[in-house]
Amino acid sequence: MEAVYSPADAIVFLHLRWRNRPYPVRSILVHEFVHHAQQVGGRRFARPAEAEKQACALQEARLASYGLDLEAMCGLDRLTRLAITECTM
Repeated sequence: MEAVYSPADAIVFLHLRWRNRPYPVRSILVHEFVHHAQQVGGRRFARPAEAEKQACALQEARLASYGLDLEAMCGLDRLTRLAITECTM
């Protein structure tokens, strides 16, 4: 896990190894801030995957603005991404 948002504390925690890689860090912050906005905005989802799908889409857009790819930059394969954003967990 590279980062996590704590809804109870409204804090984003990042893994230290990301501190020297600005583009992934920025995209992960975008991802986690989406979760923060979902939380404080009272947004509810039928499945957690729906919240992840929205956050991943915005993270991917952030990386694309630098000509980068979400899966390549974050070491995320397509199957794992599909499971995270589409499964009924």
